[in-house]
Amino acid sequence: MDFSKAQREGFIEAVTDLFSSNRDPRNREELRDIGEKLIQGCEEHFRRSITRYSRISSVVLVSRRDEFIIKAQKLIEIKSLDEFQSIVQWILDKFPNTANWIEYWL
Repeated sequence: MDFSKAQREGFIEAVTDLFSSNRDPRNREELRDIGEKLIQGCEEHFRRSITRYSRISSVVLVSRRDEFIIKAQKLIEIKSLDEFQSIVQWILDKFPNTANWIEYWL
């Protein structure tokens, strides 16, 4: 799954329908919340996307590639929301051309 908007919505709707058809006592809104939580980007694809974006010189200067990779990979292991948001903001400030990429993964 490439997590396009249509695929995300289709997955969430399928989860909602599946649980509803099995007489789950929760309402459709609650089931949609479950579907949204079930759909996640895997760590391996996120790591690959970091590598892929770091190689686009119009997005990340070659001289700053390692810096970008290190910061972006920290997002995988962060436990604190404040630290996560701080690193996301740092990436956006230092590498503004990554905005679409980071928005996709957020």
